[in-house]
Amino acid sequence: DRVQKGDTLLALEDAEIVLAEKKADLEYRKAQHDLARIKELASRDLVAKQDLDQAEYQLDQASLNLQSARLRLDRSRICAPVSGIISQRHVQIGNWVNNGSQLFTLLDDSELISVLDVPEKEIFRLQVNQEVLVKSLSSGEKQLNGWIKRIAPTVDPQSGTMRVTIGIEDSDNLVRSGMYAGFSIITDTHDNAILIPKQSLVYDRDLIFAYVAEDT
Repeated sequence: DRVQKGDTLLALEDAEIVLAEKKADLEYRKAQHDLARIKELASRDLVAKQDLDQAEYQLDQASLNLQSARLRLDRSRICAPVSGIISQRHVQIGNWVNNGSQLFTLLDDSELISVLDVPEKEIFRLQVNQEVLVKSLSSGEKQLNGWIKRIAPTVDPQSGTMRVTIGIEDSDNLVRSGMYAGFSIITDTHDNAILIPKQSLVYDRDLIFAYVAEDT
């Protein structure tokens, strides 16, 4: 299901939590009443200052207890931290959950990203916001627009590559998380260039040749 930020995803059984919040609220209102009465007596010098200080302390303590009880009550409702799509639910009705239990997998599909491992020799040809063309099997002949979001500051010494994060525009929802796609990073452009089929190139060691057929 698609959810919006703040939507309730799960509710804990909260009977005891509700009772604890009501008890804390009752104790807070009693502490307020007691402090008001002590202040009225103190204005007529009928109680010691120590009693007034104690009443103020009890009100502060009751206020903290009430805040804590309301926080536990609020946390009995698990809400979506971001808008997106629930891709997996890890709990069922009646399950026990603890701190750290995984409850849902929530995908933020407002922006897709992909992580590429780019050879280190290309490091000086890349920069943030550089244009990237994306093509997946599901999009057919249509190419998606992308851009470089982040470039890792270090190179992996084992693979000789650096990690590049690509952002993808997909307003038509042509791709899904986990799909395979091809990426073309535009590092340079040449106007009025002569284009030939890649199959016409002849590789000889580090050199590349193209033969031209001419009439003699």
